[in-house]
Amino acid sequence: MSQGTVKACLSGDTVLLIGRAGTHGPPPEMQLSLASLSAPKLGRAPGIADEQFAWDSREFLRKKCIGKQVTFKVEFQAGASGRSFGWVKLDGESLAVAVAAAGWARVKDQGTSSKSSELEELVELGKTAEANKLGIFTDDSAKQEAGSREVKWTDVDGVAILAAHKGVPVKATIEHLRDGSSYRALLHDSWTMISFSLAGVACPRMNAPARRPPPAANAAAAAASAAAGKTAGMSAASIVAGGGGGGVGASNGHAAAANGSNGAATPPPPPPQPEPHAAEAKFFSEVRLLHREVNLLLQGVDKQGSLYGAVLHPKGDVRHELLKQGLARMVDWSLVYVSRSDALAMRQAENEGKRARLRLWREWAPPQIDGDADYAGVVVEVHSGDQMSVTVPGGPVGQERRLALSSIRAPRMGNPRRGVEDEPWAVESKEALRKLAIGKQVKVVVDYQRDIPQTTSGEAPVKRAFATVSVGSNAKSLQEVMVETGMAGVARLRQDDPRTEHYDAIVAAEANAKAGKKGMHSGAAPRAHRLTDLCGDSKKAKTYVNFLVRQGNVKAIVEHVFGGSRFKVFVPKENCAFMFAMTEVRCPQPPRAGDNRGGGRPGDPFGREALAFSREKLMQRNVELRVTDMDKNGVALGFLFCGTGSQRRNFAADILEAGLGKLDAHALERTGGGAQSLLNAQAAGKAAKAGVWSIEPTEAEMKDKEFVVSEELNKYRLCEIADGGHFFVHDAEGGDLALIEAKLKELKDKVGTSGATMEPRRGTLCAALFDDGNGPAWYRAKVLGSTPVGMRVLYVDHGNTATVKSSSLRPLDSSYFAFRPQARECVMAFMRVPSLEEEFGRDAAMGLNALGWGKELLGRALGRDADGRLMMALYESEDSESLNETLVAQGVARIASNADKLATSQLAKEMIARLRESQELAHKSRANMWRYGDCQSDDEDDF
Repeated sequence: MSQGTVKACLSGDTVLLIGRAGTHGPPPEMQLSLASLSAPKLGRAPGIADEQFAWDSREFLRKKCIGKQVTFKVEFQAGASGRSFGWVKLDGESLAVAVAAAGWARVKDQGTSSKSSELEELVELGKTAEANKLGIFTDDSAKQEAGSREVKWTDVDGVAILAAHKGVPVKATIEHLRDGSSYRALLHDSWTMISFSLAGVACPRMNAPARRPPPAANAAAAAASAAAGKTAGMSAASIVAGGGGGGVGASNGHAAAANGSNGAATPPPPPPQPEPHAAEAKFFSEVRLLHREVNLLLQGVDKQGSLYGAVLHPKGDVRHELLKQGLARMVDWSLVYVSRSDALAMRQAENEGKRARLRLWREWAPPQIDGDADYAGVVVEVHSGDQMSVTVPGGPVGQERRLALSSIRAPRMGNPRRGVEDEPWAVESKEALRKLAIGKQVKVVVDYQRDIPQTTSGEAPVKRAFATVSVGSNAKSLQEVMVETGMAGVARLRQDDPRTEHYDAIVAAEANAKAGKKGMHSGAAPRAHRLTDLCGDSKKAKTYVNFLVRQGNVKAIVEHVFGGSRFKVFVPKENCAFMFAMTEVRCPQPPRAGDNRGGGRPGDPFGREALAFSREKLMQRNVELRVTDMDKNGVALGFLFCGTGSQRRNFAADILEAGLGKLDAHALERTGGGAQSLLNAQAAGKAAKAGVWSIEPTEAEMKDKEFVVSEELNKYRLCEIADGGHFFVHDAEGGDLALIEAKLKELKDKVGTSGATMEPRRGTLCAALFDDGNGPAWYRAKVLGSTPVGMRVLYVDHGNTATVKSSSLRPLDSSYFAFRPQARECVMAFMRVPSLEEEFGRDAAMGLNALGWGKELLGRALGRDADGRLMMALYESEDSESLNETLVAQGVARIASNADKLATSQLAKEMIARLRESQELAHKSRANMWRYGDCQSDDEDDF
């Protein structure tokens, strides 16, 4: 005896049994007929009618045992057909006995060697059933007529069937499975055999066409096929190991031979082969649906008349289980028949199978995403109907993440520089997304990334994120909103292409948009967009300025932000765009990237922050302008207001309060009643030490503000000579230089000479490497600007300058700047000394070096020049002539033309008098610059 499960009932006397599932695909199965019984035969093809009562006989046996575990034994096999005959028991009851007792089969005696062990009992039961006119033995005319059915196999009108049953479950029996998702079903109400497939999913095919081998392999393939034909076959296998005789088994033989005797002949195309996991998928559906009475929900019909829908199984939707087990995948071409809720549930089931990497998804890997897979941000710019830039709160200043809305495609914007025009509906699509998203807090879920090729040849492609974006708690994504309004379409993807989890909702939204003829689907041509661009054309712009001034407040949209206070704006009412700058505030300039010809600049401190602030607050926002004037370059000047109603405010106040700009005193007079609010905003920024006000003390230190102008004689040493009149000095006692150098030595011991990433903006304080002959070491430095070969820095404790690479810089924390710069920047008081590039400039520098280098000098500060440098008089001793007088007497320097204006004390006036005496001596002796007479020029301006 063996055990198995009834997989199918082929007729009233034959069942298909399966064993326990193994680890290598579907379990073994066998067909077993009940011995000594003969039931009416079902018609299984067009033109072959049922024998009378065949359906009722099969239904009796099917309802009794389908899907149940039974005990069976093979008693004999037919010699010619190889059919197996035996007995089957369900819970101890013989199925043959039950069938015979109900009269649904005839009892037959096939001889002594081919008869059932239950034959005697069956004969008696058959006689009793016939006597009682049970089952097939009834003689009632009404029952005789009911026992016949006529199945409609051909000329099936799928459209009519769908119209009759759409949305209403129809009773049916699944009679055959081509694969896990394609069936033949018999509708009970009309006895119509239909082709039916699960809508929205597809299992691997059982009869997928095999690929023909390449010509070079034809001969080898033919030989291998012939050899395989000699030994092909499958031995019988028992369902339950260790059971009695007659286990479930199968025996198949396959033969193959080469096509012709010539090895070079082209073999016939290989027979269709099952796709991977096709047998598993078919078995999965068979054990649940084959010969089961189910309700079908018809949802669609294709051009061939095949119907699509769902099987309403008592335990759930078989589509979900196929997807969860990795035995099917969703397909777009039949998903259109499925409701949105069902599609979302199916997609979730498919994702479960993917994440578990079951069967079809064994080699599947989720899209590789660089960076955050999901985050919250603020939309700062909309580039088109499906692309935008987002800033992440707390991220680096000015850093924006450009992304595209996944799985949709909006009309492309053109490029006037390349002569590319906008696609139809491109402007409307971009404007629709702008109104939906600009300035809004959004949730971004990155679905996948792609490399986007650049327009410039030779540039590496840019990796762009494609994401699902939703605004606030809105259940709909921006993709779905754009598609359902007809402003974008669904991207047609290949089966395995990554996509948004909301793809099915987007497909449904597009169907609704097409049905409603919305947007792009309306059939109407969009209106033409003709923009008058006044940017760069100052003459044309000036023709508009008077009109804009007379209009007063003008509604506009900020199209581009060039800096904290400079924008490109678009006025929809006048259909023109122009440059605009706020007059009452001055913002630091942002850095500007150069091109192949150079032209870059590092930018002012907080210029990048001012640009980012204005982009976040104003980019593509609706604003109000009040134009008051226009400069010579065609830039409109005036005031900009943002917000509406009680929130309406002058944007200059926001800039000032953030400390990202300073008031222009001249423009402040023209602000009228708003002047006080701007002053209050700037005062608030100063009090909070925000933005530019946070670096004011440091900048004052860099200008030597802490060095008091004192006419007392103090001891100094020259530490750097820039030229004969420009130099740096140390306090003779050394000041805090030793402490600073010790702290920087600790830094070198800790990090070596490796630089660190930083943004070397002009005015930035940092550490820079310098080699004084004893190896490179770190020194405090201030960035002066960029050059084609590196960054120009000033070593603030020694006064020398150098050009270093960015890799030779590293940022320092504030503890390193607890000490003021040790090198005091000075100039020779009341003198004009030639620069090194001028005649006698080197003589003057060498003269100062000879007079003062390496010596302890006395110095007296007699004021500051226009650049804040100390105007110094230097002496070797209290009784000696000043070095200033000596250089003038040597004819390598002279008195500044505005010296008298700079003299603010009696000592200063006395110094000027002595310098005049020295200059007169040099003039009379024709020394150096005086050798040809008077060397002064009337138009010189020394300071």
